[in-house]
Amino acid sequence: TSSATPIVAGLAALIKGKYPHAGNSTVKRIIEQSADKVGGYNYVYRPEWPNSSWSSEMGHGRVNVRRAMKLAREVLENGGDCCSC
Repeated sequence: TSSATPIVAGLAALIKGKYPHAGNSTVKRIIEQSADKVGGYNYVYRPEWPNSSWSSEMGHGRVNVRRAMKLAREVLENGGDCCSC
């Protein structure tokens, strides 16, 4: 939704600010994999969403900044642009 867009963009900016070498696909993967599955929705794995399960109501879930930054540190402080994260 329109309210989710600035939140996700802000998280992407936090990751890129801390790890400027991170590629866009890596940042996307980190955000998708660190999202909280909430709301009792049915999250399923689909080929078009290979990084995380997905719900038509909630997408990949609720943004979790703390988990995303922890995953970014684990993945990106090794100097790689990932990713098997």
